[in-house]
Amino acid sequence: MDQQVSQQGTNLQARHGDGIAARCPHGDFAQHPEPHRFTLAKSAVPPGQLRRPSPELPATWISRARPDGLADKRAAGGTSATRQPAVRTLGTVDPARHWRIEMDHLHRSAVAHHRSQPGPDRVATPWLALLAGPLSYGIAAPALVLDDLAEVLGTGEQAAAAGVTAFGWGIALGTPLLAALLARRGVRAILTVATALLAAGTLLLVLIPSLPALVAGAAVQALGSAGLTVTAMKLADSPRRMGVAAASLAVVGATGPLTGAVVADMISWQAALALPLLAALAVPAARRGATPPDAAPASFDPLGMVVVAMLVTAAVVVPHRPLVAGPAALALLLLLVARMRVRPDGFLPAAVAGNGRFLAASALAFALGVVNFALLYAAPELLREHAGWDGTRSGVVLLAPYLFGGFCSAFLVAASGRAPRRVVAAALLVAGAAAPLLAAVTTAVPLLLLAMALASLAAATGQGVLALHATGVVPASHRAEALGLFNLAYLLSVAFGPAIAVTLW
Repeated sequence: MDQQVSQQGTNLQARHGDGIAARCPHGDFAQHPEPHRFTLAKSAVPPGQLRRPSPELPATWISRARPDGLADKRAAGGTSATRQPAVRTLGTVDPARHWRIEMDHLHRSAVAHHRSQPGPDRVATPWLALLAGPLSYGIAAPALVLDDLAEVLGTGEQAAAAGVTAFGWGIALGTPLLAALLARRGVRAILTVATALLAAGTLLLVLIPSLPALVAGAAVQALGSAGLTVTAMKLADSPRRMGVAAASLAVVGATGPLTGAVVADMISWQAALALPLLAALAVPAARRGATPPDAAPASFDPLGMVVVAMLVTAAVVVPHRPLVAGPAALALLLLLVARMRVRPDGFLPAAVAGNGRFLAASALAFALGVVNFALLYAAPELLREHAGWDGTRSGVVLLAPYLFGGFCSAFLVAASGRAPRRVVAAALLVAGAAAPLLAAVTTAVPLLLLAMALASLAAATGQGVLALHATGVVPASHRAEALGLFNLAYLLSVAFGPAIAVTLW
């Protein structure tokens, strides 16, 4: 917000971009030995023009513009009008203290007013949903077409599922890598790179029907999807917009298996695997909302990047090979901590990884994701055991709780900005703990569906709300990296949740 301050004689003027002006008749009152009085008026002039406060206002009183706006004063002829501030007398107070209070209030009001005005560079919320949501197709869409893939590739379903595993690894690895690129190079660069990766991976999946191409194509496609999703969440600059972006991931994930099966039946299995490419439709709109990098490009930290990549890979493998991957992940974590101390401004910024509130938000998001994905994978078995339903019927019925959680999360994230953070975190924690407990102790189908709805609602809401919290507690120059690391924590739950479900159920 533009500020212009000038002192002429004994009058101090301050001008903010939304038409606020103030003056002090005694000069710099912050250094004045005695409390004195100044005037504050809201002008009707356009932003960007300096306007002296009305000389009609008494310089011996603090005055504030009334909520009902400006009063008209007609000229003697009645044909012209001048707009003068309507003011209210508040009294005599210490000006230094009230100057700080008033200027802070005006600053926040101007920022809120600016955000409420749709600018030409602001990406519309539906485009953000389209940019982020299709990532979930890469995880969910192949679920019901694995038999077709196995038949075409001449392998078993377990081998065909390697493509889904590769996609999960790709989004886990791509999220912090491309978030770092976003912080250093800005939105336009990340959109170009991510779109190229998404298109290249999709071409590999569609044109080369072999298992190596399936694995490589899914991994490259996931890297691009991760970049577009991080960008969408970076451009979501309000709780409402963040809620829509997070809800799109949940809704697409809930409908993904059914959508993939329908597309495979109507077109081909290649078309089902190409569904993440839908995100590219939102890229032109997102480029119009391009923002400059958060910070000047720092010197590249290749060792830090390699250690992070190896740590992510080990963490993804931990649920499947805990005896091997567990110690490796721990050793890499210690190495990364040591590297962070040597290069606090390196690939993993110390201002992010060393922030306790950021780590708490990321840990809670990971826990909520583990609960959600564990119940998602346990749901068919629980419904078969307690209700005798087959997989197809269970899949259709499960749409209800997961769509409920996805859609409602958009409204809850938008409303979370008006609630204390500790209250929101406590509510998420209670919902996330109640869901698995309810699923473990009940055999009634309605209560099982309620547990799944709670898990979906807590995870989808937590991803949006906690992302805002996590990025709000770090320096502005590191918010893109913080967003990438936060999403990495949430996405790692995709690897741990199903493994826990297989173990418990």
